Amino acid sequence: MADGRASNATYGGVINSATGTNGTALLRGITFLGNGQVGAFDYGTLTTATTQQGGSGINSTEDLVLEQPYERWSVLGKVTYEISPAFNFYGRVSYAGSKMVGDSIIGNDQITIQRDNVFIPTAVRSILDANPGISSFTMGRSLEDYARGYFKQDVWNWQAIGGLTGEIIGSWNYDFSVSYGKSRNKTVFMESRITAGWRDAVDAIDNPATPGVVDPICRSTLTNPGNGCIPLNLFGVIGEGDQAAAIANILGPSVRDWHQTQKTMDFLVRGNVIDLPAGPVGFAGGIHWRNFKSETTSDALSASRPGGATVFRVGNTIPFSGTQDVWEAYGELLVPVLADLPFAKALDLSLAGRITDYKTSGQVETWKVGVNYAITDAVRLRATRSRDIRAPNIQELFAAGQTLVYSINDTPRGESYLVSTTQGGNPNLVPEKADTFTAGVVLAPVSRLRLSVDYYDIKIEGAIAALSAAQIASSCFAGDTALCSLITREASTGGTTPGRITGILLAPANFQSIKTRGIDFEAAYDFPLWNGTADIRLLGNYLIKHEMVGAGGVVTDLAGSVAQPFIDGLNGTPHWRGQAVLGFSNDAFRANVTGRYVGGGVVTRDYVATKPDVPITDPISVNGRFYVDLSGEVGLFSVGSEGKVSLYGTILNALNNQPPITGYDGYGAPRHLFDVIGRQYTIGVRFNY
Repeated sequence: MADGRASNATYGGVINSATGTNGTALLRGITFLGNGQVGAFDYGTLTTATTQQGGSGINSTEDLVLEQPYERWSVLGKVTYEISPAFNFYGRVSYAGSKMVGDSIIGNDQITIQRDNVFIPTAVRSILDANPGISSFTMGRSLEDYARGYFKQDVWNWQAIGGLTGEIIGSWNYDFSVSYGKSRNKTVFMESRITAGWRDAVDAIDNPATPGVVDPICRSTLTNPGNGCIPLNLFGVIGEGDQAAAIANILGPSVRDWHQTQKTMDFLVRGNVIDLPAGPVGFAGGIHWRNFKSETTSDALSASRPGGATVFRVGNTIPFSGTQDVWEAYGELLVPVLADLPFAKALDLSLAGRITDYKTSGQVETWKVGVNYAITDAVRLRATRSRDIRAPNIQELFAAGQTLVYSINDTPRGESYLVSTTQGGNPNLVPEKADTFTAGVVLAPVSRLRLSVDYYDIKIEGAIAALSAAQIASSCFAGDTALCSLITREASTGGTTPGRITGILLAPANFQSIKTRGIDFEAAYDFPLWNGTADIRLLGNYLIKHEMVGAGGVVTDLAGSVAQPFIDGLNGTPHWRGQAVLGFSNDAFRANVTGRYVGGGVVTRDYVATKPDVPITDPISVNGRFYVDLSGEVGLFSVGSEGKVSLYGTILNALNNQPPITGYDGYGAPRHLFDVIGRQYTIGVRFNY
């Protein structure tokens, strides 16, 4: 939608509804301009309960943050030492860190204002005085000017690995390693709004102890004189520095501090088992162990749940810890079946299997069968069939709770407003299981030219995902009583029932199935040029199917779509994507030009509200984007017989192409597909010695 805006919120506030006889008819559409002034809301066109085109509402995307700038650094050290052919020691230590400070996600509130609020402008108070049956009204307002907040994030991790490699006998060799690593992610949601304090501050009245004088006081202070509440006037945009004490009184930091530790041990052996007429049978196998511990802490206020409620608008992490122990045994055979025959240059069979035991979710088996058939040097066929798994991570299993806010369309009340959601873990999760089939052909019709086409079909059962807040609410309203148990409400709000939703519990479950089919294309060609080599590479993908089967068997088709219903999960993917790379290199320098194409697609597959059984025949869509990247490297000088010091650089998105702005699913642009940063430069020095 061009110039998409909210139809139920402005920066200074707009009345959307009111209780009592004719309350909504008399007050709806009055906007608050500040300094006691009011105006009339312009509802634009294509108006729904929450959105409109044009008009006075808040722009759907102009306050969103596409990407946050951040600092990062890393260092890596490696050493090897040959004791003998049977014992070669290696060690590696790495460290990386980053810092980021950025704005939190913006939001709009639907605020209940009682008729005796001391800050109500004169024009609205006159209407209330003439209509004593109106007890309250609902005001839609942005929190941009007083409670948006920001976050500070510090992340670091380090890892040390040591091991031995060497020969055993004949073709057999081994690799043994151990590692230890730590990481920390500390995020502080600064100036996060304290919900109870905010509600008390907004509910301001004229102090009855000082009759004849307008003396604002929080209603809660009458019954609790020592609560420290400072009245807050939200009628109109708050100017810079205005009401500073009242605003500071309802804000505070919410801390989430993750500490993670991982230990691993690996032992691998490789060698030839037996010689066949077509060649030796190769084997690789071993064991793997890892122990992963995670501990999350927070501040006392975030961890508390006074009366079962959270304290802050966002954050509110509940401390938790969890441990995951994993043992794996695996092996793979490469069997040469045919070789150097008129109808078979080579026919190889690969067989692999793995048994994995998770302390948290039990034992699973995975396997793969592959065939590689080279008919001639110019024609090769390949295919694989495999069973794969993904086990739930520590966060999905053990997270105790964290609060975020989402917009909910509360159908029973006919309102749309922000709701706090608590995201927690599910200790009953089991690993996802995927069945994958691939088949393709590789052609080399002339020297230096290689062409390939591959088909893939992937089916995932028991995919781990959490229903969104909107999905839980809409399914509950449609009659799913099990999901209604995840929703908490006030008994009544503003004198009407049911009351507003006060919280929704989000937890992951093994309820999704995912089906994906598509075709990959690749072409590569290189040739001598001047005193070096030029190369051309083309990559492409056509997505045939990409769908999710969720709760109740509901199918969501995401192929040819740019929708992003999940922050971390399955999202829309265009039918076409591709990349072309042109390069040149010699001993002195290299240069590459890369063109990347990301196709467009449908923004939303929603249905017409008045005809829910009839899909939109002309859905909103966006065009794709083409990006150009440049990179190069030039040698500065040599170090010894093999070392070299080089200067390198890159320019990503050199044409500075902007992403499509959709404002859908709560985001300004489909950031899982398109570049949302713009032109980026990198320059550095590389040491090889």
